[in-house]
Amino acid sequence: MQIDWITVAAQIVNFLVLVWLLHRFLYHPIVQAMDDREKRIASRLREAEENKLAAKQEADAYRSQRDTLDKEREQILARADEEAASTKRLLEDAARRDVEQRRKEWLMQLDDEKEQFLRDMRRRSAEHVLTLARRALSELADAQLEGQVAAAFAKQIEEIEPDVRERLIKACHDADGKIIVTTRLELDADAQRRLTRAVHKAITETAEVRYEQSEDTTSGIELRVGSQTLAWTFASFLDDLEQRLGRDLAEVRSPSKESPPA
Repeated sequence: MQIDWITVAAQIVNFLVLVWLLHRFLYHPIVQAMDDREKRIASRLREAEENKLAAKQEADAYRSQRDTLDKEREQILARADEEAASTKRLLEDAARRDVEQRRKEWLMQLDDEKEQFLRDMRRRSAEHVLTLARRALSELADAQLEGQVAAAFAKQIEEIEPDVRERLIKACHDADGKIIVTTRLELDADAQRRLTRAVHKAITETAEVRYEQSEDTTSGIELRVGSQTLAWTFASFLDDLEQRLGRDLAEVRSPSKESPPA
């Protein structure tokens, strides 16, 4: 059998061209596509792994935040319970103090009313005693009693304080030396002379002493020198006694007020 080497060579060339063409246009693109796909798959796997890791980190962070929020909620609830209990205690204490304060005020008011009643009773009793004393002195007044009062008044003039003496001297000078002595009943001559000597000795020897009578003067003597007055009467004595009784009654305290608060 005779071999046609030209044909064999042509077939070989054709085969090589076919192989090259297949490699160039078929195998290479397929291999390239497979490599690209493998790279894309590997990239997606890495991305998925990264996403999985990120998701896990986010889940851990979420759990951590949830745990933190749970703890904070428990702390807030605990503080709210404590504040509620504290507020309740404060309100109860305030209510108790208010009730106790109202009770004390009520007791104080009761004591005030009791003290006011007792003061009124004491004041009225004192007023009745003073009224009776004034009436008795007015009815018992006579010339002999006026003479004794004049003697006592003369002694009082002789023993007046220096500042009172100075005021009387100045008032006498301003009144042109006129001095008026007023009594309820007329004084006898001896009583008038004794009073005049006492006035001249205590105030001034040039004073003009004039004696008058007045029904308004209750068993006593009143000496007027201008705007200055020096008196010794049972009425003034009773007025002073009345003022003292008034001050004493005003200072009266009940035992509950004097005792320190509990």
